[in-house]
Amino acid sequence: MSVIVKNMEMPKNCKSCPLRYSSTGYAWCDITGASLALEIDMRDYTCPLVEIPTPHGRLIDADELKSRLVLDNDSSELQRISAHILKWIDIQETVIEGSET
Repeated sequence: MSVIVKNMEMPKNCKSCPLRYSSTGYAWCDITGASLALEIDMRDYTCPLVEIPTPHGRLIDADELKSRLVLDNDSSELQRISAHILKWIDIQETVIEGSET
Protein backbone atom coordinates (compact mmCIF):
# COMPACT_ATOMS: atom_id res chain seq x y z
CA MET A 1 0.00 0.00 0.00
CA SER A 2 1.15 3.54 -0.68
CA VAL A 3 0.37 6.79 1.07
CA ILE A 4 0.37 10.19 -0.59
CA VAL A 5 0.99 13.20 1.64
CA LYS A 6 -0.59 16.16 -0.14
CA ASN A 7 1.20 19.51 -0.12
CA MET A 8 4.41 18.06 1.36
CA GLU A 9 7.65 19.07 -0.35
CA MET A 10 10.13 16.29 -1.01
CA PRO A 11 12.80 16.56 1.72
CA LYS A 12 16.28 17.25 0.33
CA ASN A 13 17.84 15.09 3.05
CA CYS A 14 16.96 13.13 6.17
CA LYS A 15 17.80 16.10 8.42
CA SER A 16 15.00 18.19 6.90
CA CYS A 17 12.46 15.35 6.69
CA PRO A 18 9.34 15.77 8.83
CA LEU A 19 9.14 11.96 9.05
CA ARG A 20 12.43 11.75 10.95
CA TYR A 21 12.50 11.44 14.71
CA SER A 22 15.49 12.53 16.74
CA SER A 23 16.36 12.51 20.39
CA THR A 24 19.59 13.16 22.31
CA GLY A 25 21.94 12.94 19.35
CA TYR A 26 20.25 9.97 17.66
CA ALA A 27 17.80 9.98 14.77
CA TRP A 28 15.79 7.38 12.92
CA CYS A 29 13.25 7.22 10.16
CA ASP A 30 9.65 6.83 11.29
CA ILE A 31 8.87 4.98 8.03
CA THR A 32 11.70 2.46 7.72
CA GLY A 33 12.97 2.42 11.28
CA ALA A 34 16.52 2.91 9.97
CA SER A 35 18.90 4.79 12.23
CA LEU A 36 20.21 7.95 10.62
CA ALA A 37 23.46 9.85 11.05
CA LEU A 38 22.55 13.39 12.10
CA GLU A 39 25.57 14.96 10.40
CA ILE A 40 24.99 13.48 6.93
CA ASP A 41 23.33 15.96 4.61
CA MET A 42 21.71 13.46 2.19
CA ARG A 43 18.81 11.04 1.90
CA ASP A 44 19.38 7.57 3.31
CA TYR A 45 19.52 4.83 0.65
CA THR A 46 16.56 3.09 2.31
CA CYS A 47 14.28 6.13 1.90
CA PRO A 48 10.98 5.01 0.33
CA LEU A 49 9.74 8.52 -0.50
CA VAL A 50 9.00 9.18 -4.17
CA GLU A 51 8.25 12.61 -5.57
CA ILE A 52 5.13 12.98 -7.71
CA PRO A 53 5.86 15.51 -10.45
CA THR A 54 3.63 18.57 -10.41
CA PRO A 55 1.67 19.85 -12.04
CA HIS A 56 0.06 16.66 -13.21
CA GLY A 57 -3.33 15.69 -14.45
CA ARG A 58 -5.73 13.23 -12.95
CA LEU A 59 -4.06 9.94 -12.01
CA ILE A 60 -6.08 6.96 -13.21
CA ASP A 61 -5.70 3.20 -13.34
CA ALA A 62 -4.62 2.79 -16.97
CA ASP A 63 -4.77 -1.02 -16.76
CA GLU A 64 -8.41 -0.84 -15.68
CA LEU A 65 -9.19 1.57 -18.52
CA LYS A 66 -7.53 -0.75 -21.04
CA SER A 67 -9.49 -3.74 -19.75
CA ARG A 68 -12.75 -1.87 -20.38
CA LEU A 69 -12.01 -1.01 -24.02
CA VAL A 70 -13.98 -3.37 -26.23
CA LEU A 71 -11.84 -4.78 -29.02
CA ASP A 72 -14.18 -7.50 -30.28
CA ASN A 73 -16.64 -5.11 -31.91
CA ASP A 74 -17.91 -5.89 -35.40
CA SER A 75 -16.85 -2.51 -36.73
CA SER A 76 -13.31 -2.52 -38.09
CA GLU A 77 -13.22 1.26 -37.60
CA LEU A 78 -13.95 0.88 -33.85
CA GLN A 79 -11.31 -1.86 -33.60
CA ARG A 80 -8.76 0.44 -35.25
CA ILE A 81 -9.64 3.31 -32.91
CA SER A 82 -9.49 1.03 -29.84
CA ALA A 83 -6.09 -0.33 -30.90
CA HIS A 84 -4.83 3.25 -31.35
CA ILE A 85 -6.11 4.23 -27.88
CA LEU A 86 -4.45 1.18 -26.29
CA LYS A 87 -1.12 2.06 -27.92
CA TRP A 88 -1.46 5.70 -26.81
CA ILE A 89 -2.16 4.61 -23.21
CA ASP A 90 0.92 2.36 -23.21
CA ILE A 91 3.32 5.13 -24.24
CA GLN A 92 2.26 7.58 -21.52
CA GLU A 93 4.75 8.39 -18.78
CA THR A 94 4.24 6.46 -15.54
CA VAL A 95 3.76 8.84 -12.62
CA ILE A 96 3.33 6.22 -9.89
CA GLU A 97 4.41 2.61 -10.44
CA GLY A 98 1.70 -0.02 -10.15
CA SER A 99 1.68 -2.32 -7.14
CA GLU A 100 0.79 -5.95 -6.67
CA THR A 101 -2.54 -6.59 -5.02
